[in-house]
Amino acid sequence: MSNGTVKGFNGTPKAKTRRTGVITRLEAQLKSGVKSVKGGGTTELVDADVKRINKELSTLKERI
Repeated sequence: MSNGTVKGFNGTPKAKTRRTGVITRLEAQLKSGVKSVKGGGTTELVDADVKRINKELSTLKERI
């Protein structure tokens, strides 16, 4: 891993496309303020959800 990549997170075009799609979905989820729950319903995002999503977004954006 001396080239600066994390094992399992390569820079292939397919991986970059997946990450871009995830970023789009997470940003939409933050904007809507709801998350899916089992059984097909939705519930409001709580502060912990917002914090987790923002952390995931920053990590994904670093890997693009």
